Amino acid sequence: MTGDRFPDPAPTGLEADVLAHLWSVRQAAADRALLAEGMQAAWEAGDDDVARGLAARLQSIPETSAIEALAASTQLARHLLAGRWLEVQACREEGTSWIAIGAVLGVSGADARAEYERAIGARERASDGLHDARRARAALIEEGEAGRPC
Repeated sequence: MTGDRFPDPAPTGLEADVLAHLWSVRQAAADRALLAEGMQAAWEAGDDDVARGLAARLQSIPETSAIEALAASTQLARHLLAGRWLEVQACREEGTSWIAIGAVLGVSGADARAEYERAIGARERASDGLHDARRARAALIEEGEAGRPC
């Protein structure tokens, strides 16, 4: 989303190229698997026209090994999870409770808070001068409990 109020969260430059490549590797493997399955089912059902159409589409998709797809999926997941603490911080700054955050993440509010605290702790240890530790830590405090972590 772009505009004065909302910055565009899309990665730029090399990072965007790398993420796009990882997604294309992962997606090619998934698409090939689905097309191959559909093609086989069409052959078995005697629907040669559909099978040939799926075979032609299959040939247009780059071959990708399962291990390449797994590696790409793993790297994508790591990238997304590494930055998730920023979204959690934004939720807290908007007044979202730990219980609500935990519900979205599929964990308890306490577990969500503990995961966030671990993530910002790691970010503080690996600080490159861009991390605002005070702001990140402020998100740990429940409204009405100034200075006291929840």
